[in-house]
Amino acid sequence: MRTVYHGSIKTIERPLVNVGRHNLDFGKGFYVSDILKRARTWTEIKSRYYLDTKGIINYYLLDFDKVLAEFRYKKFEQYNQEWLRFIVDCRQGKQVWKSYDIKDKFYAKRYFAVE
Repeated sequence: MRTVYHGSIKTIERPLVNVGRHNLDFGKGFYVSDILKRARTWTEIKSRYYLDTKGIINYYLLDFDKVLAEFRYKKFEQYNQEWLRFIVDCRQGKQVWKSYDIKDKFYAKRYFAVE
């Protein structure tokens, strides 16, 4: 099991993964990180955006063995052409993210987008 975090202004007990905008970096999904500092940053951003609303860090246990066994999983090891093309396509509204259930971006600002 891996602990992952989601910065928000709300407590989210049961994340909805099929809502949100299609043109985010990794498409529509519920974005989490296994880096607590990253979730704190998003909490601060969101609380300022929503007029100094108090931020909340939600945390969840992710069964990564189950992810690997049961879901369509895409892992980006580094910044490269493949990663850039995926991001650009998603931002342009192309739904390349639909080919995967979970997208994993491993680098300093690691996070997961779960569809």
